[in-house]
Amino acid sequence: MLYFSVIIPCYNGEKTIERAMQSVIDQTYKNYELVIVDNGSTDKTEETVKAFIDKNPQADIKLFSQENRGISGSRNRGIKESTYEYISLLDADDLWYKNKLEVVSGYIEKYKNIDIFSHNEMIVTSSSKRMTNPRDLKEPFFTNLLLEGNCLSPSAVTVKKEALLKIGCFDMNCTGGQEDYDCWLRLAKSGAKFKIIPEVLGEFIITGENISCNYEEHGKVVLEMVMSYFKKACDEKIIPDNLAPFYEKLLCSRHLYSIGRSHSSAGRGKDARQMFIKAIKESPSFWKPYVAYILSFGSKKNAKN
Repeated sequence: MLYFSVIIPCYNGEKTIERAMQSVIDQTYKNYELVIVDNGSTDKTEETVKAFIDKNPQADIKLFSQENRGISGSRNRGIKESTYEYISLLDADDLWYKNKLEVVSGYIEKYKNIDIFSHNEMIVTSSSKRMTNPRDLKEPFFTNLLLEGNCLSPSAVTVKKEALLKIGCFDMNCTGGQEDYDCWLRLAKSGAKFKIIPEVLGEFIITGENISCNYEEHGKVVLEMVMSYFKKACDEKIIPDNLAPFYEKLLCSRHLYSIGRSHSSAGRGKDARQMFIKAIKESPSFWKPYVAYILSFGSKKNAKN
């Protein structure tokens, strides 16, 4: 029988943690434990979780509290305390649809050689709701993730616990929101295999309190991390010397484009267009910024900003 360890790290999440936990309790697939890690919250997160546990005595919910060790430290604590073979991550401000674990369990049974599964999500802001850009992930997984960009969201990922332990879990030195992408890259480089589930099974909810909301700062940190991996890949001849200059510019352009997309989703059309223009100048052959620039005028809200 297949069981999941669902891990929710939380810091000052009293406003959203109950919604996230309820989305797990409502799953049609019931073989799971729910591991909550309160990462040094100063609000009523702990009281909210304890009250939820009291209201749901039938559910296997465990709460662990610790001093703040960052998102990597809280996820790692959850992994350490987990019981089962598969780890399903869920951030405290996101949610799953009721059939998430049922669908994932079906894919695990079908693709037994896969180590990491990820599905599509709806990206929800205060003003918009759109599906993540679906993209398949093909071998070689490391090169694909590095050159094509991150297409895995933590709340959409289910991963074999042994694969995480093999790479030492999440890097505690990653403190700028790049820890998930860094983890996927290290998993891929270690030989782990990935599978994208082409179904929308949850919501990635962006609020003013998300680390992902600091778009440009976050993008800069991610780009620095990516370029570090890129340079190592060039040194190891994973990236051919004759293609290195092209891909270096493409990576920079792709991340500028990604920042622009985030601005656009938040209704900041002017900021988005500035990023799209920078992306075009960095790598004129990359077509997506051109399309995004034109589409950014499509809504009245973006056109006015």
